[in-house]
Amino acid sequence: ATSPPNRPAPTSADAGARPGPAARRGPRVGRLLAGLAVYALVIAAMVLAWERPTLLFGVMLALSALALLAFRARRLVAFYLVGALLGPLAESFAIVSGAWSYAATDLVFPLWLPPAWGLACLLMVVIVESVLPGRAADDASPRSPP
Repeated sequence: ATSPPNRPAPTSADAGARPGPAARRGPRVGRLLAGLAVYALVIAAMVLAWERPTLLFGVMLALSALALLAFRARRLVAFYLVGALLGPLAESFAIVSGAWSYAATDLVFPLWLPPAWGLACLLMVVIVESVLPGRAADDASPRSPP
């Protein structure tokens, strides 16, 4: 086994350096395509299995595990959980008020709805961060004046 070459310590001049277009495009395109592929699988599962809510629930859980393992970012778990909780909660108010309904429900809403909302939130983050330059975390950090 060979060890990686020693790299010099970063300098203040390196702090402002950005990778070239090819370096930025490579992993982002793969991540974008993976996010869109999972999105397509979620939609296909809903279209094909909506009449079998228990099966669809299992498929949504499997797709959730696949997405969380594929994208491997702890913060995406938070987006997933918030979506899985708040999405169905908001829909519950609309369902109870009669604004809309689902054909096959287990509770107030179908059993598969929480993982579907969780996936929707997770995939929105993955897709947006794959398309936008920079990282979303960079946008939240304070910037020093020029």
